[in-house]
Amino acid sequence: MTTAANPADDAKAAPSRPSSGVLGRIWGRNNKGRSAGANARSRCLAAGVLLCVLGACVQPPEAPPLVRPASMPNGFPLQRYQAGYGPGGRVFRVQPAESVVTVRAYRGGRLASLGHNHTVSSRGVNGFLFWADASTAASRGDLYLPVAGLVVDEPGDRAAAGSDFKSHIPQESVRRTRDNMLGERVLDAARHPFVVMHVATVTGTPPDVVVTLKLAIRGTTRSYRIPTRIEVLPEAITASGTLDFKQSDFGIRPFAALGGALLVEDALSVSYRIYAVPAG
Repeated sequence: MTTAANPADDAKAAPSRPSSGVLGRIWGRNNKGRSAGANARSRCLAAGVLLCVLGACVQPPEAPPLVRPASMPNGFPLQRYQAGYGPGGRVFRVQPAESVVTVRAYRGGRLASLGHNHTVSSRGVNGFLFWADASTAASRGDLYLPVAGLVVDEPGDRAAAGSDFKSHIPQESVRRTRDNMLGERVLDAARHPFVVMHVATVTGTPPDVVVTLKLAIRGTTRSYRIPTRIEVLPEAITASGTLDFKQSDFGIRPFAALGGALLVEDALSVSYRIYAVPAG
């Protein structure tokens, strides 16, 4: 889902700026004795130079234009959850501020030491869980997260990910990694603005259950059985666990450079904690 940084790019020098003396001479250091019209023309010229200087310092965004996402994915079963979903259970609403999904992507290839491991996190997970009172088998869930809200290599996430993520990554490299991740070759955020998750079955007895999760990324859906720890309280429900899957499962070709000598491993590791409170 992410791309390894190219260290050569980090060495590019920032564009130089003209000295203030140029603007000073144009702006009116020699305005004495000039007519009002001449002074006005000088000011216009100085303003034009200033705009050119400022414009040279602004780099156009490299990410593709993103479709502004709707509040939720098309076809999301909101009305069913609003109606209570089903008898004999409770509906919980996911709290994005208290929930987090973190993806860990690892460098690979003969020149792996030139790249970085990356974290990608979302604190925008939303949706609903239905917890059946009589049998966990009847419990369900529908969740989603907007890919435009994904955060790459946030320092706190890297610190929590362990020693494999202790290296410092320059902000320019972080920006390039995120641009590539959202681009057409990876998540294709312009056409697929959401990652969508459906809890199809829950088996076992809390707190340790197995969830069958249908995961949809960039229009492709795959099913995974995930050991999950669930705690059900009167005021909240939490679900936490880990999931490993491959980018190629969703038609994503992992980033590779230099004939595969520097690449991002196909396998990704995902950890999650979902926190939900009673709806309504």
